[in-house]
Amino acid sequence: MREERELVDYLREQGALSPDAATALEPQRGLGGAGFRTLVRHGVVAQTAAGLFWLNEAAFRKTRARRSWGFVGATMILLILAIAAGVIVAYTQGVLP
Repeated sequence: MREERELVDYLREQGALSPDAATALEPQRGLGGAGFRTLVRHGVVAQTAAGLFWLNEAAFRKTRARRSWGFVGATMILLILAIAAGVIVAYTQGVLP
């Protein structure tokens, strides 16, 4: 996630927000790293025919929204499991009839 955030920030700083404004990425920017591959797979970072890269803000917003819902879903599942565990413990200890 950190690598992804740094790459997105770098592309924004460079103004690489369209194919016409695409920029080169240096190897130390994580080119080929897991975060980079994830962003490319989701269409957040796109490559031009000339081998330059740019940030697709619409795809970035969509990816962030999808991840947010995933986090909310996981949190809800954990909350339900915690409540169920509490009920089971209370029942086995005779607190609940």
